[in-house]
Amino acid sequence: MDVNGTRFHLLLGRDDWVGAHGPAAGSEWADGSLALLRLPIVFPARRAEAPPAQDDRRGAGRDRFGHWYWIGPDRRTILARSHHDRRAVRFWPPEAPPPGQGRAPEFAPAAAPPAPATVELRGLAVTRDHYLVAGTLDPAGLLVFDLTAGGPPVALRWPDGAAFAPWEIAAAPDGGAWVLDRANRRLWAIDRFFRVRAPAPLAGPAPGAPDFVSAAGRVHCAPPAAHAVVPITTDAAIDVRAVDDPVAVDALCDGSAIVLGRDALLGGPMLHHFSAEGVHTPYPLGAELSPPGVLAELPHAHDLAFVAGEGCSRHDVRGTLYLVSADGNQSFALAVDGPADALRLAFDPSFYPMRRFGGRALVAAGGEAWYDSGDRFVSLLSYPRPNYRREAVLRLPARGAGVGDERAFDGREPGCVWHRLFLDACIPPEASVTVDSRAADSVAELAALPWQEEPAPYLRSHGPELPFREPPAAEPAEHAGTWELLFQAARGRYLQLRLTLRGNGRTTPRLHGLRVYYPRFSYLARYLPAVWREDPASASFLDRFLANVEGTFTEVEGRIAGAQALFDTGTVPAEFLEWLAGWLGATLDAAWDERKRRFFLANALAMYASRGTREGLVRALRLALEERVDPHLFGGCACGREGEESAARPRFGVRVVERFLARAAPGVAYGDVSDLAGPGTTTAALPWSPAQGADPLHARWRAWLAGRYGSVEALNQAWGTSFPSLDSRSIRLAATLRPGGQGDDWSRFLREGLGFTYRPPDAAELPLWRDFLAGRHRTPEALNQAWGRTGTSAYGSFDAVPFPTELPAGGNELGDWIAFVSVVVPMHRAAHRFTVLVPVAPGDGVEAQRRRRDLAQRIALLEKPAHTVVETRLYWAALRVGEARLGTDTLLGQGSRFTALELGRGELAAGHLAWTEPWNVRGRTVVGRDPVAVRPQPRGTPARWT
Repeated sequence: MDVNGTRFHLLLGRDDWVGAHGPAAGSEWADGSLALLRLPIVFPARRAEAPPAQDDRRGAGRDRFGHWYWIGPDRRTILARSHHDRRAVRFWPPEAPPPGQGRAPEFAPAAAPPAPATVELRGLAVTRDHYLVAGTLDPAGLLVFDLTAGGPPVALRWPDGAAFAPWEIAAAPDGGAWVLDRANRRLWAIDRFFRVRAPAPLAGPAPGAPDFVSAAGRVHCAPPAAHAVVPITTDAAIDVRAVDDPVAVDALCDGSAIVLGRDALLGGPMLHHFSAEGVHTPYPLGAELSPPGVLAELPHAHDLAFVAGEGCSRHDVRGTLYLVSADGNQSFALAVDGPADALRLAFDPSFYPMRRFGGRALVAAGGEAWYDSGDRFVSLLSYPRPNYRREAVLRLPARGAGVGDERAFDGREPGCVWHRLFLDACIPPEASVTVDSRAADSVAELAALPWQEEPAPYLRSHGPELPFREPPAAEPAEHAGTWELLFQAARGRYLQLRLTLRGNGRTTPRLHGLRVYYPRFSYLARYLPAVWREDPASASFLDRFLANVEGTFTEVEGRIAGAQALFDTGTVPAEFLEWLAGWLGATLDAAWDERKRRFFLANALAMYASRGTREGLVRALRLALEERVDPHLFGGCACGREGEESAARPRFGVRVVERFLARAAPGVAYGDVSDLAGPGTTTAALPWSPAQGADPLHARWRAWLAGRYGSVEALNQAWGTSFPSLDSRSIRLAATLRPGGQGDDWSRFLREGLGFTYRPPDAAELPLWRDFLAGRHRTPEALNQAWGRTGTSAYGSFDAVPFPTELPAGGNELGDWIAFVSVVVPMHRAAHRFTVLVPVAPGDGVEAQRRRRDLAQRIALLEKPAHTVVETRLYWAALRVGEARLGTDTLLGQGSRFTALELGRGELAAGHLAWTEPWNVRGRTVVGRDPVAVRPQPRGTPARWT
């Protein structure tokens, strides 16, 4: 509703535009808008061009390093080409060395014996475990090449009783393969050890409880059903006689197979799914696909390949299935989704041309489809060549689910004058949208009324009519936006619209939203005398003329009435966010996206209220450093204190280590990896208390000196003294620092040999000592009484108390001094000082870590309290030997101190090689992981390309 009380009907989303019966003929719903139906492009074959025959097919495959292998034109050789070389070489059988070349290299791969001239190859694939498998017809079987270890192939022969004629081989995701026998109508399943698998799974006891489950009790990796390894017989294969003319096979990401055949009824291609258990599910490519019957009208397809998409798994197959046309000039794509036994297929009208294909090979590798173009494998890519229907007619509102269910827009009052129509759309120059209308006071009358043509809609230059609403279309600005027209003679309670979409075959209009306003707010009826309405013709013209002025004024009034939207962080347009931040005296970071800017403004009051506190500092750092802000950052505890469980703090978040809180343990216990020996960390603890007097401390001091110097002569020489022995009672532990060598030994003893924290004060901390005594004893008389001082040794005021030069003998005086140097001085030196620990990822480079630290340092200096001192450091993880804390901060895996080496930027002492092959290769011997048996190699073996 606008400011004048005019309402509108809204069409937005697929259900509103399409209705229960689907899109109108010639239209489709795609990418959130209604457009003309996109048609596939069928590349016409030339008259003199012969379509490829099935015998032109030859197997091909690519390994994980990008090397290609395929069967040669003679069908008795295997050719190969490296990913960095355009020259094709013979891979098998190996070529003999040229005569007169001399002895072959001493270290060379073992060559295969000369192959029989009668071996004919059919089908080739490279498995996940880096094996090359090729089928042989005579003798019937498979040749298996180990591409990692090299050497001659292993021949797997089929027994005479099991007819076997391999036609095509497809690698399975579990390391095995599917072999299609077209002549005998069988499908063989081969496991990763190249053993024939039985169609039915092994019968055994029910599986027990898994060893590892999630906290919610879900099993993430359920093991697949085990299949029996059976002898090679005819019963071990899957019968595919139900498939009419099987020509190609490929494996889905769940390990099942998809076979391409012919539709016996329609004559087009047909897909057949076979599970590992042999369950057959046909998928006719007929009228259920969009556009209806496109593939059914085409001749039989030549080949197919399945490319798995993101998120493809055993339980949810996702990807694209490519079908090569019978003429070999192009491929058609089908989007695949859903479980393998109930796949959902959707036709993709994109144009995939194939140049010089010749019907040789279509291979899925590396997340793409490749085709053999004259011994060069080219990626199958879509060519941007749109093709649309030229016209489509829509009835609005869309029909309901019932037969003859007429619908109409309801104006709520008889004789309603319909006002305006707004279209959020993109209408290119060579496309158009024509609007017709009819209105009546009852729905039954609408069908008998003729359609009335309305004016052509025009593109508004100032956006939607709704105040502060962003246009939804992402098309070019000169063709997209809000289109408007004024209804000329639409009068009646109920209204129906007819939209005609037209294009030239290469362009299409796209409709996103539609708004129909009613009833018209008439300036003529509201503000002019009745005499202006006496003549119906002139009154109608004047009413429509003034409606143009009303539209302009209403939009301005709507912006004024909706000005509160500019002060709401959820509704304010993006271009006004800086203006809204200016009301708070804030400047938004240019690096922040719109979501983070709105989040900051929505919580600005809480941010300013906590400024200068620990919580405010952590929030400011997280806003600047984290890419995605946590919505609970201002809702719960975000301070990051140790031991607190809060959803607002992410793993390895920003940490604030206060020296005051860390005085009793090293900083590493709080995440500071550089502070390995903080306050309170000493050698073996000393079981001593001030009540025992100072003699045990003097004795420990003398024992430490004896261990350090060994003799009294060495001690006297280092100190310049004349002690008679190391056990002399004249060697006493001083209370404060002494000059010379005695001071160095004294300081070292306090750190390493004393057994408790002892921080000697400096001259600037003398007022702290006196304030400590005044707070403890209140009056000088109480101090003298506690210390046992009388006469001339008594103190008249606290300002007369100095630092003791010798360690007090015992009593309260010794207890006060030990409390001062062990508690008060460390606490005073750590007060108002803190360290900000900023997390970095193990894979971050040195420059990225430095920029992150510098940004955190600038923010910490701005947000910290004025009387404090801050230091910023980086950290990787909180899990350390000796200081492990199991909880939300714990990650198990590769060491956090070492990152993958980056050439020219990494640090050698803190990096590792990122490539982990061949440690994750299974089914072969790996040096350093498996025991290796040394076997003599034949000398004089010719080298070959691998």
